[in-house]
Amino acid sequence: MARTKSWAPNEEQTAALVEYAAAHGKDWKRELVNDWLAARTRGTLHQIRNEADWIWLFDWTPPKTTTFEPDCVACRHPGKPDCGHACYPGR
Repeated sequence: MARTKSWAPNEEQTAALVEYAAAHGKDWKRELVNDWLAARTRGTLHQIRNEADWIWLFDWTPPKTTTFEPDCVACRHPGKPDCGHACYPGR
């Protein structure tokens, strides 16, 4: 796929980005670009880096139905589906 500003992630890639964002807080995009530039990502995030570069990221926002808190205050971890608290989308 061509590296372009209009590139958009698929469902699996969106989930990986949302999880990364939940774990890294408000500066997650800057941190992700730094991780990409230093080759510190693996799996789906690394695939995104190789497929699309990073230019599109700053214009991209998670789907409106996706909400997250940087950390779950009840269980002290990034929002995960197994905690059952309001920190995870759909709870």
